Amino acid sequence: MRNTNTSQRLVGEVQMFRIRVATAESKLKLLREQARQAKRRRKAAKRLAQRARRQFKRFKADLTELRQSLAKAEAKLFQAGGRALARKMARAKPVTKSRARPSSRPKAIARKLRPAPSAAARAPRRVLRKKPTPRPNSSVPQGHADEGVSETEQSIIQSTEVNPHIP
Repeated sequence: MRNTNTSQRLVGEVQMFRIRVATAESKLKLLREQARQAKRRRKAAKRLAQRARRQFKRFKADLTELRQSLAKAEAKLFQAGGRALARKMARAKPVTKSRARPSSRPKAIARKLRPAPSAAARAPRRVLRKKPTPRPNSSVPQGHADEGVSETEQSIIQSTEVNPHIP
């Protein structure tokens, strides 16, 4: 009896270890796949970063080339006697820097020296909406020959029937 109990216990223990090994192997397989994917993502990110750096360098070089060619073209224009045109082009450029104040007085002093606005100018202005004009009543009595014609149109029709010379 003692022998059968120990053998059954050993069989149960072996089965338990087999289950543990199988779960560990499946987990190892899953982790290996995750590591492979992470490595792939890192490689892709590295490639993207390298491509972005290369594009940046290329566009930076192109920009310097374009600036140089612009400077050459402006110099040729200036030498060819297009001074007035060059000045117009320089004025047409959008202003990127803020302009200096025209007066040397500080802003607070300039505010104090300005006259105060009048009360009428400070009062909020109300915008009045126009009321819609009332429409003429378009009800036509039953049995009338001209259904759907308004009363004003009927009076015009009747007056022209009586006196055809009235416009």
